[in-house]
Parts: sequence; C-alpha cells; structure tokens
Amino acid sequence: MKLDINSSERRIELLIKRNHDLFEIPVYWNFDDIENGLQKIDKLMVIKSDVKETDSNWYFKFTECRVYLQVEMEKFLKALTDGFIQFDIRLEIYRSGENEGKYHNHGGGFRIKSRDLYRLYRNVTTV
Repeated sequence: MKLDINSSERRIELLIKRNHDLFEIPVYWNFDDIENGLQKIDKLMVIKSDVKETDSNWYFKFTECRVYLQVEMEKFLKALTDGFIQFDIRLEIYRSGENEGKYHNHGGGFRIKSRDLYRLYRNVTTV
C-alpha cells in the first residue's frame, strides 16, 4: 500500500498491490476535499501539561502552549512526500454483543505526530 500524489489529476491516490499487480479499484482524495478538511485545523492550539492525581482529583500544570495558524495545502503535500504524514485504515471487528464478528469501519485518516505539526503551518508561535 502506498500514497501517491497525482498533481495532474489534483488528487492523492491510495495504491494497493496484490501479488505485485496494482489493484484496479481507484481510491483517492481530491485536493479540494483535503483543502476543505484542512480548514478545520487552520487555527490550532496545542497545550501540554503535567498531570497529578491526589485524593481522586486531577491537577494539571500547563507547561507549554503552541499556536498554529494558516495551514497550507502545499506544506501538507510536502510533509506527505517527506514521510511525516501517514494514512491509517481503521477497521475493527466487534468482539462481543449482537454485532460480534462483524466489521466496523472507523474511517481512515491522515496522521501526523504532534512534533511535526509545524510543517503544515505558515505561522507557529509558542506562548
């Protein structure tokens, strides 16, 4: 399985091989849909903290805050090309209950580690 950026078609394609032959089922995400999805995280704040539990109460000490502004499609594609973004297929089989043995699709998703988020944004500020 491999992701391929098809710039001429303006889409990201999921290429799947079986026995060294490329699967003929086209799976892809067009750039417009990805850009729309990226707008959900155009303004992002990531806060890190230390956590302590005392007498069944949780206490947080905030240690870091970063503000990410202006996510860019070109930066997303570069991070994908450079291996900083992965695609996860999240399928599960119910282990009990009335749906036991049936498949459940949690949806796929592009993933990036928090330490690499800066690669997607025009502006990053530590507060």
